Amino acid sequence: MVGLKRISRPDFGFPGAWFTAGSVPVHLTTGGLLRGRTAPLRANESHLAFCVAEGLEELLNRFEKEGCRIYEFENSPSAERQIFISDPWGNVLEFCTYSES
Repeated sequence: MVGLKRISRPDFGFPGAWFTAGSVPVHLTTGGLLRGRTAPLRANESHLAFCVAEGLEELLNRFEKEGCRIYEFENSPSAERQIFISDPWGNVLEFCTYSES
């Protein structure tokens, strides 16, 4: 949904997943703990952040259709838009846009 491609990950004896974002590797681990679907969705929760250059509304629409919770940090001091998504397992992903100034 985000455009990451899942790639092979060695068995380290604990849960995790590896992806690529273009040519950038993204490794996710949780220490074996999954937050769950009903975990709080707040800006200060542990999360992974992505800068989005275009297509943010389309991305949000896809998450919404999948039933993901969405929280927008209004009046963010750091970004033009700062949006947090909770996936079905409770992982928090942040998507930011920045003005071109």
